[in-house]
Amino acid sequence: MAKAILTIVKNEINQQEINKYYVFVIQGSYKLDINKVGELLGKSKRQYRFATQKEVIQLFGLEIGGVPPFGYGKDVTVFYDTRLRQLETVFC
Repeated sequence: MAKAILTIVKNEINQQEINKYYVFVIQGSYKLDINKVGELLGKSKRQYRFATQKEVIQLFGLEIGGVPPFGYGKDVTVFYDTRLRQLETVFC
């Protein structure tokens, strides 16, 4: 099983708050490594966070647990854990 975790980076540009969305797809039994997330995003832990249930519903019309691992527009960047390639079959 794979799970998709939505994170949000809040940026302020010209006094406007602009959110950038990232989805991390990892094996279901793993936890997302917060330090690696920061390295990939080039951000400190204070600059990004996990989306709340309310935000997931507002953004995608889905409950937490129903976020897909693909199918987003160009406004969402998706990172896949390379260890998923070692598995013969992956269910999402």
